[in-house]
Amino acid sequence: MGKPDVVLDISTYLDNEYLDASIIRSIESRRYEADGITETDWWKVYGKGEVGSKEGLVYPVFEQVDAMPDLPRVYGLDFGFSNDMAALVQVCVTGSTIYANELMYDLSMTNQDIGEHMSRCSMRKHTDIIYADCAEPKSIVELCRMGWIVKPSVKGKDSIISGIDWIKTRKICVTKDSTNLIKELRNYRWEKDKDGKPTNHPIDKWNHLNDSLRYACTRYMGANQKAQLVKMRF
Repeated sequence: MGKPDVVLDISTYLDNEYLDASIIRSIESRRYEADGITETDWWKVYGKGEVGSKEGLVYPVFEQVDAMPDLPRVYGLDFGFSNDMAALVQVCVTGSTIYANELMYDLSMTNQDIGEHMSRCSMRKHTDIIYADCAEPKSIVELCRMGWIVKPSVKGKDSIISGIDWIKTRKICVTKDSTNLIKELRNYRWEKDKDGKPTNHPIDKWNHLNDSLRYACTRYMGANQKAQLVKMRF
């Protein structure tokens, strides 16, 4: 942009004559913040086609890489279902670098569907370790009975913030094929207070793969954080 031999052409959803009316309504429903006046950063990018801002992002800096390194891996799983995406991330940590690779991002996934998808991803039953949302104990039990090693994520006071803080002390590398994870990282922001300033609480959006990433990092967190794991018997 700005170079003499470059022409900038901006197109938006309004230029797509084949776009379904339900998708248009979904896009336009995200135009304003809670005050009904302030335009969201999401709308500026995906609605108006403008250049986005990194202000208020939870993870403002990450790097895209071609592939995961050949190192031991763990997995993070967020169940979702009808309105929320089921999200699965493959993670490995070496030194101060976190590598992440998106494996699943889909709606209406039953536990059976999730188990079958993990098999198609060449994940190994009785071997690979998966950290999942501990708010879904029944789902964890079902996957364990299928032969998967599924452990509950860290849950407790400030567990989300402490997990985010741990991740932010590392360099984050994401595979280029992880398009939904990249999109979530570019939109996962801190909530704003009444004066429009970022708070210390992340928004409850763009967090399915981000939560899965945080769950997987349970494997690498310090002893104090691991001690907060919810005790569950299967």
